[in-house]
Amino acid sequence: MADPKRDHGFVYNHQGRVDVLISPFFDLNLEIDHIVDDYVDQILCTLETDIDEHQIPGQWRLWVGHGSKAAEEKRFFDYHLAPFYRIEQLVLATVPVSKNAMAPSIVTDQNMKLLFEIQKKVDTLHANYSGSMVSLADICLKPLADDCATQSVLQYFKMNQKRYDDYGGVQHAEYCFEHFSSEETCRSAFQAPLDPGTVLGGFSGSNYSDASAFIITYPVNNEAGDTGNQNGKAVAWERAFIRLVKEELVPLVEPQNLTLSFSSESSIQDELERESSADVVTILVSYLVMFAYISFAVGDSPQWPSFLVTSKVFLPLSSCLC
Repeated sequence: MADPKRDHGFVYNHQGRVDVLISPFFDLNLEIDHIVDDYVDQILCTLETDIDEHQIPGQWRLWVGHGSKAAEEKRFFDYHLAPFYRIEQLVLATVPVSKNAMAPSIVTDQNMKLLFEIQKKVDTLHANYSGSMVSLADICLKPLADDCATQSVLQYFKMNQKRYDDYGGVQHAEYCFEHFSSEETCRSAFQAPLDPGTVLGGFSGSNYSDASAFIITYPVNNEAGDTGNQNGKAVAWERAFIRLVKEELVPLVEPQNLTLSFSSESSIQDELERESSADVVTILVSYLVMFAYISFAVGDSPQWPSFLVTSKVFLPLSSCLC
């Protein structure tokens, strides 16, 4: 990588943006910065501009170190192959009967049938995106033919409840736990062997039948880019998926003494937005405290005839206007 170029105290990263942390412009210079006011006045407007430059509309870019091998490899992978798929996930788990007891096995006939009911609701879920209805089948990863690469214990029955009875129910699933790579009837609907370790949780060693959780993972197609519109269908479906879980699926499993956890690719961004909205009052109070601190702490003892001058009240005010 070429050495970063310097221009009037600014150091630029490989993306052409000002690196605030190592640019000499932002260093304290006691020869010209005689008081705090001088330093703040010098950097404030420039700092605000640089922060805005690093912000992408609708989201924040998460930075890694300059020259990061992981970042370079991800860019290469996204450009030459495709971005890693989006992940939507459900975890259906049993609850211990007492505080010190082990959670009972999730692998029962009743829980299998409940999982089929949950899957049916997910399959029939539709979300509106720009006037068109989007379902999981429209956005899911399909490595072969038309079947989604859903990672679920139901794949041992080709995601088909009729085959659950035809294949022998729970006994067939337990058989597939041990023969998932060799038995043809244990292959998934998308014709790949399914390791039970990826669809079960809460077991030790290879005791899959003792698992206390079903893990259902929905890989969804992803597209590179920062425009925010390329994955619009997926995001719309994810929002509907979260509502479905909260409003229908959780109330469905709780009477069965089960818990249902969930996540979606949009969950992190949604949580950041929720936290941002919830912290508005805190941020406002913080700004008021900083305003008062700069006004009085860095100024002279306030005197009423010259209050606006001695209190430096115009310093924080000008900071907000920059």
